[in-house]
Amino acid sequence: MKRPFWSVCGVAVLLVLSVLLSGAPALAVGSQTEPLPAGASFELIDDMGIAGGAFWLYSPSDPYDWAVLSRENNSVIFVYPNTPYQNETQARKALVGNGLVKLAEENSIYVVMPRPMNGRTWTAADLALYKGIQFWLFGGNSAPPFLEWDYMPLRSGNSKTYVIAEGRGATFAHDILSKNANRIAGLLTFGGTMHNTSPGLALPAYLVHPSAAAVQYYKSVNGTNTEPQPGTYVNSAFPLKKVITAHVGGPLFQRFQPFTRFTSTYITDAWDKIFSRTARINVNGAMMLDDSVWYLNDRPNYAVLGLTQISNVNKPLPGGTTAIWYDYVPDGIKKNSGKVPLVIAMHGLSGDPIDQAESTGWAAKAAEKGFVLISPAYTPPNMMADWAATGELVLRLIDYAKATYPIDESRVYLAGYSMGGMASSIIGLKHADKFAAIGVLGANGPAEPFSGEVFPDVVEAVAATKDSLDLPFLVLRGALEASVIDGHPALEGFDTAVLPLLDMNELPYGTPNYATNPYWGFSTQDTEIQVSKGLHFQVSYMYKDAQALGKFVIFTEGAHTHEDYYATLCWDFFSQFSR
Repeated sequence: MKRPFWSVCGVAVLLVLSVLLSGAPALAVGSQTEPLPAGASFELIDDMGIAGGAFWLYSPSDPYDWAVLSRENNSVIFVYPNTPYQNETQARKALVGNGLVKLAEENSIYVVMPRPMNGRTWTAADLALYKGIQFWLFGGNSAPPFLEWDYMPLRSGNSKTYVIAEGRGATFAHDILSKNANRIAGLLTFGGTMHNTSPGLALPAYLVHPSAAAVQYYKSVNGTNTEPQPGTYVNSAFPLKKVITAHVGGPLFQRFQPFTRFTSTYITDAWDKIFSRTARINVNGAMMLDDSVWYLNDRPNYAVLGLTQISNVNKPLPGGTTAIWYDYVPDGIKKNSGKVPLVIAMHGLSGDPIDQAESTGWAAKAAEKGFVLISPAYTPPNMMADWAATGELVLRLIDYAKATYPIDESRVYLAGYSMGGMASSIIGLKHADKFAAIGVLGANGPAEPFSGEVFPDVVEAVAATKDSLDLPFLVLRGALEASVIDGHPALEGFDTAVLPLLDMNELPYGTPNYATNPYWGFSTQDTEIQVSKGLHFQVSYMYKDAQALGKFVIFTEGAHTHEDYYATLCWDFFSQFSR
């Protein structure tokens, strides 16, 4: 006997609803036997130092390699499903079916799928596993509290970590991870509830079928005050602090089925609109294991900026030097018949050219102001600089730029961070006729970092040229780098290392006094506070003949860190000078 059509439909609807309401693992389309790209791997890591802690790790086939670019450029996505994956088959199906392999391959992403500490569901105990995995990815042989640093091998840095979560995993992300977001630069959730709405750090969020409490929480911590389009909430002062909401199905569906399924289209959209555009502030060469605040930083969108990045890996320079460097060329230069400035940006120890150009703001500033930016690697890459070889490299890069682009030789500038700041001061002072101004960021000046001894050849160069040349300079340090001398903040070593810069410009100085001149020891004038995205920069100057030749900046909230306002601070100063 055949059943009535409506009865068959009813049974089908009930079967669908039972599946939707079952809370079964969200296994996407795909096969665990589907081959991974050549060079990629998917493995269970269960020996990284936390008892009972384990996770599946997808490693992309072509991540950034320390031999050329630091692994700081690799991203990490943590995945927390509604029901934890019980075996590799489930985990691999979700990895493939949700489009994470494709996303990882296109964007150099490590994908982490933790197993719950209790084997069943996500609890507060899984926070320790999350932090331990971060430590392990950065080269620790085991996770806190063991703190065994082996750098075996280093897979990723500490600024580009993201989380996607569904259902109960989303609840864990809302209640636990959002309160420990100093390493998370973006969050995507599908459903979930939020019980802990106590204030936390700003955290850009893409929320699919969210609870009202979650929407209100992320709007609050991100300080959103505009809604440029329905369901998208933005902080007008810092547009990357945003909340995007999406609701799946009609009201009836939403009432009976909280949406708890990963969907590849939303994962891709979250990557395009939030993850690929945000990072945490880069702590150069360090993996902070405490809960220090890491501020959000832009990741530039070259297409939107109208900027072309040109890779030059092991290419010859004039004179025969083989080097690694990146050009950043604004589109408008191709149409500009006039001459344009050149900025050369030097990275720090363990840094790399791309991160230096992006995370200190130089790439975006080149697009905005219309100058050519060149960001080189040291020889060998990422190692302590050979100062003679580095100086030769910079001079050859200037020759290359003049032969390739319409460069105004009178407006060539050199800036660097940390070891790059030392490089800028050494090269700038030894070849002062080549540069209109220099930037010394996160460094004291041309002195050995441990002994504080000023390099003798720099002293000789300054003595030979100071009567005929000035070299305007900017120095920047983080307030959190300072020590305390007699109860006052002081940048130890600065008072000695900066002297060649002061001597070069014949700027007056006396005995350092940190009581009257905090941080620097030397007297500066016209102190003002500049604010960028809620961060504070104390700016002051030293003058010669009524012209500010020295600009001094304290990053109030900063340690030894990158921030994308650095390029603005430098360019506002540099652009006043030509050689």
